[in-house]
Amino acid sequence: MTHPHNPLSLADAIRFGAMLRPQAYGRLLQDGRSCALGAAAEATWAQYAELAQLGKMGQLRLRFPELQCEYACLCHFRRVLPYTLEATIVHWNDEHRFTREQIADFLDGSRQIEADAGPVVEEPIGTGVQQEVSHVEV
Repeated sequence: MTHPHNPLSLADAIRFGAMLRPQAYGRLLQDGRSCALGAAAEATWAQYAELAQLGKMGQLRLRFPELQCEYACLCHFRRVLPYTLEATIVHWNDEHRFTREQIADFLDGSRQIEADAGPVVEEPIGTGVQQEVSHVEV
């Protein structure tokens, strides 16, 4: 899906943003790095410094409303909470440690996620589901 003022898809925004700096885990932006969602935000409209000051995801959610759609990684079948695409991207980035390019490939359908989609880091930098939510707090 694309926004009228932004012809980039979410997958393309992640890909372009991934070219700007190394990958971060556990935070949108950290020490000159960006996670998959931070890469999308930076490629879409903002400079890294602006994102670091804002620390908000509201504009990215408006630009890519599909982030709020229900979507879950196959390993989430054992969990009770419903997941949004946003939380699933955070999960892929922080727990599975997929590259941002792999995440973009999953989103545009050029790569499939298998049921055994790689290692899951059990408690990356927080406490599981709560960490995922705090990672993208508005």
